[in-house]
Amino acid sequence: KTYLLCALAVCAIRKFYTVKYIKASSLINEATAAALEGKIIEYENRMISYDLLIIDDFGFMSLGNSECLRIFEILDGRSARKSTAVASQLPRESWYDLFQDNTYADACMDRLTKGAYKIELFGPSLR
Repeated sequence: KTYLLCALAVCAIRKFYTVKYIKASSLINEATAAALEGKIIEYENRMISYDLLIIDDFGFMSLGNSECLRIFEILDGRSARKSTAVASQLPRESWYDLFQDNTYADACMDRLTKGAYKIELFGPSLR
């Protein structure tokens, strides 16, 4: 999954698009730190500004109410304007369970899945 995301990133960069690759847990940690420093708007705007945002290892993080809000704000700002790629070990159907708040779960999943391409990989690890 990571290999495929990185290949997409290389293709986008070669076409002069801006790309940000980040693990989901790092995205949450950085957003939380920015909120504590009073710089959350700047952080969200930076994440929204990339042409392609790649979020890897989605599902290996805790999504309490504040984390749900951070993810939602970023996804909402990117929705229908910018591309977002997400990789996870978990099947997409179980992503709802990651969110503590069902309203945020519905809102985030809507922004992640509307018009999305779903690629399921099978076979041995490339590691």
